[in-house]
Amino acid sequence: MSADETAGVTGHDRGAGSLTTIPPELVLDLHRGLYAELTMACEDAPQATSGPETRTGWILTLRRMAAALDALDVMGWHEPTGEQPVTISLPPVVVKVFERQVEHDHWLSEQANELAEGRSRAAEHVATVERFLASLSERPALMIPVAAFPLVRECVHEGIPMVSEAIDRGVDLRECGRRLNALAELLDLIGWSDDEAPAEDVDATEHAGTVKEVAPAILETLTTAVRELSDGDAEKPKNEGELRLLSGLYAQARKVLGE
Repeated sequence: MSADETAGVTGHDRGAGSLTTIPPELVLDLHRGLYAELTMACEDAPQATSGPETRTGWILTLRRMAAALDALDVMGWHEPTGEQPVTISLPPVVVKVFERQVEHDHWLSEQANELAEGRSRAAEHVATVERFLASLSERPALMIPVAAFPLVRECVHEGIPMVSEAIDRGVDLRECGRRLNALAELLDLIGWSDDEAPAEDVDATEHAGTVKEVAPAILETLTTAVRELSDGDAEKPKNEGELRLLSGLYAQARKVLGE
């Protein structure tokens, strides 16, 4: 398979560029926390109704479950017994698990009815988790603002035919399937339409590789439009704003990927 054939399709690695190493002393916490997240997601699932609320509620539930499932696929479904670190992508669910652990251990460390040894252990664990979370704050992040959702959605729509063309060229179907999944996951994050879009900016750090791959086509279109439109054209300021917005996202995605 040539490099040209795989361009934009192969090399997709879930969480590429946002991998982090979980220290051995926190691996078991993460594993148990992911199982707890699956349980809580199911408990928060909406009951069936005749309105659109059910579908909206299930979208959020399924997103939570998919993030936990992906992390467990990497870590393994059996409870870890060794003292080995785990390298994993860093979706928000991983951070949420550790933040929840800090809250629990902090509460435990202040319980008067606990033995002093137990309170001390809990306090030490809080310090360990907080050090780990502090180390994550130094990592570059990719935040997609609400204003950019339509642009990123357009980028994804442009990326889908690229995968179709790759299938026609004989690119490995597993690779193409992974690429389509990545595109769908990005749409899940920003909403498949304006009606489904979140009301706030979203953290797309784990999707940096996908954003980097699909943005160039739209960037090229916007660059051409800005160059060809006259200064008096009413569309030029809009295209210039979109070009700046998408260029910034593309540059940040590359930064997250270490490029």
